[in-house]
Amino acid sequence: MIGFFAIQTSYAQLEKHNFESLDSLQNIEEKPVVVFFHADWCKFCLAMESTVFTSDSIISALNEDFYFVSFDAEQKEPVTYRNETYLFESNGVNTGTHQIATHYASQDGSVSYPAIVVLWKGKSIFQRNSFMDKEELMGVLNRISSL
Repeated sequence: MIGFFAIQTSYAQLEKHNFESLDSLQNIEEKPVVVFFHADWCKFCLAMESTVFTSDSIISALNEDFYFVSFDAEQKEPVTYRNETYLFESNGVNTGTHQIATHYASQDGSVSYPAIVVLWKGKSIFQRNSFMDKEELMGVLNRISSL
């Protein structure tokens, strides 16, 4: 007799938004915005994507109480948010930083990755420019959602 074992897996999907959709979403329901600024080459960013943002508790909190934006800070397409257009600024051959990352995720004049920024009505209410594990991020989300 052959037995089959069912492994219960989670299929919760993290709802990702872009900056352009936030204004209309905020008109429907105001929520804080969690922005994950990252770069393709950043190993700590990749680690957060594969561990923190796949956690059921993080996905649930973000989907329920926040709008989540995952933003490649080196993307070259213009972004409009809160009636302001942000552009990519080159600082060498095939390198640079998007102005929206510079605007919201700068710390001491530069952007380091990963960066987690929480926005409320277009203003930063939290910023951390380093790896955060799921317990650290969950603590921040719980504090902000209880405000």
